[in-house]
Amino acid sequence: MKPIYFPFTYITQPVVEAARACFQQLVVYQPSNQKVPDKMQQWAKNGILDIRVPVKRDEQKLNAIVNNYRTWANIHQESGISFFKTQIDAIPFFGESSVEQIRADIKKSSQDAQSQKKPDHLFNVRLFLQIAQEFDMQSWEIDRELRLCENMELDLMQNLKGQDDFSDKGLIGNRALETDDPHSYMIPERMEAWTYLMHYDQSEYDHEMSGLFITSNRSVLEYLIDQTPAAEKLCGFDSIPAYKNEAHDLKEWRAGLMQHLDMLVENEWNGSFDIISKAPAAPGCDKKFSLTLYVVPQKTPRDFFASFIKHKAGLLNAKNTGVRFKNTLIGLIEPNQ
Repeated sequence: MKPIYFPFTYITQPVVEAARACFQQLVVYQPSNQKVPDKMQQWAKNGILDIRVPVKRDEQKLNAIVNNYRTWANIHQESGISFFKTQIDAIPFFGESSVEQIRADIKKSSQDAQSQKKPDHLFNVRLFLQIAQEFDMQSWEIDRELRLCENMELDLMQNLKGQDDFSDKGLIGNRALETDDPHSYMIPERMEAWTYLMHYDQSEYDHEMSGLFITSNRSVLEYLIDQTPAAEKLCGFDSIPAYKNEAHDLKEWRAGLMQHLDMLVENEWNGSFDIISKAPAAPGCDKKFSLTLYVVPQKTPRDFFASFIKHKAGLLNAKNTGVRFKNTLIGLIEPNQ
C-alpha cells in the first residue's frame, strides 16, 4: 500500500524528505502529463514519487487555456495567492460557466464564453488544479528565496556584531515572512477538485489502491477533522529522522509501520490501536519530522472523499474501488519545530 499525497499536485523538497523518512514511496496525482515539474520528474525517476495522471485527454486544450490565463494574469498583474483571494467569487470553477468565464476574461469574447452550454466538470477541476499547481510552485520558490535572503542578512549582522549569539536574531532570523501561503486558501475547493481527480485513478491492480492519505498542511487536516466527527486520532510520532542515506534501523521501523497500517485499513475498526514502536533515535541527524495519524472508521477511501464532492455529475463508476478497505487513514507530516 502506497500512501497518497493530497490535496495538492505540487510537492516541495522538504515534504519529499519527510515522506521518504516515513514511507518508501509516495503517490502524487497530476492534472496533466505535459506540465509535470522537473524536480518531481526527477524524484519519480529516483523511485521516491509515484506520479499518476488519472485523466489523459484534452491536453492541448488544457495547456492552451493555462498559457492564455498566464498571459492574462501577467497583464492584470495577478500572481500567486492574489488570484485565489480576488477570484474566489468571480470564477466559480465548478459552476456552469467556469471555463467559459476564464476564456471571456482572456479573449474578451462573450460569444466564445457562451458557446459551450454543457459544463465539463472533470475538465474544470483539472484546469483549477493546474493553475493552483503553478501558483503553489511559484509561491514556494519565492518563499525559498526570501528565506535565503533572511539567512544571508542574519549572517551579515552576526559578522558585523562579532557575536556568536546575535541578540537581535528574533528581528531577522525568526521574522515571519510577509508572504501568503496558497495552501491555506480555498481548501474546500482544493479538496473537491483533488477528490474528483482521485476518483478517476483506475489502478490496474487492486494492490495499487491505497487506504492511507498524507498531507503536509495542518489547515487541511483540521478541515477534514471538522467535517468528519467520526475521525479518531491514532498516534503521533515525533523526531522521525531524515537520513541522507537509507539506514537499516529506519527501514525496519518503516516496514513495520506500513505492515501495521495495512492491517488497520483492511480490518474492522474495534476502537483500539496497538502502539507502534518509536522511530529510531538519530543523534547526528539534523532533520527530523513528525507524523500524526487519524482513522475514519467504516469508510472506504472513495466513500469518505466522495463526501467532499458537491458536483457529482460525470463521476466515473470505478470498477476497482478498493472495497477491501474497511477504514480510511489520514496522516499529517510536518518538520519538527
